[in-house]
Amino acid sequence: MIPTREQCLQILSDCCVPAGVQKHCQLVAKAAVRLGKLLNGRGYSLDIQAIEAAALLHDIERTKPNHAGAGADLLLSKGHVEIAEIVRQHMKPDPAERSRVSEVTVVYLADKFVGDDGIVPLEKRFLDKGHSFCKDPAALKSIEENYRTALALQDIMEREIGCRDGLFALLKQEYNDGGGLSE
Repeated sequence: MIPTREQCLQILSDCCVPAGVQKHCQLVAKAAVRLGKLLNGRGYSLDIQAIEAAALLHDIERTKPNHAGAGADLLLSKGHVEIAEIVRQHMKPDPAERSRVSEVTVVYLADKFVGDDGIVPLEKRFLDKGHSFCKDPAALKSIEENYRTALALQDIMEREIGCRDGLFALLKQEYNDGGGLSE
């Protein structure tokens, strides 16, 4: 069973997810739904309800180590099998997911476009992350790998959508025009 938007918001509240994290999750969900709908308009059959639910809940365990795995485990314990896998892969998609359009990669990429202050370019998001872990070579290697994955997925989705000005510009414009992304 995929929880509704209202059920997801209740789950976040019940799990005492901090307000800032909830705001981030809501913006990621809006960006992911927008990307999913654009891709579906170009012939894909993505499950928009699963995308929205997974994006809303992707950081449910953000305060814990390995928050992606912890979040997936929590969602599995609540019977939300359909979205647990998407949540598990929101930090690092499995190799089979890294070069294709799927619910996993839509949520993954939307999350990478949403920083603390709204929609940000991938370069900024990953540079900021790199500065935070500059003394940890293993973390930097992982960040660089994720950056390459995000760039490749951005290229794929821009091509599939036919987005001439780029996904960042599209998401940023919608965010600026509406005080947030359109539903």
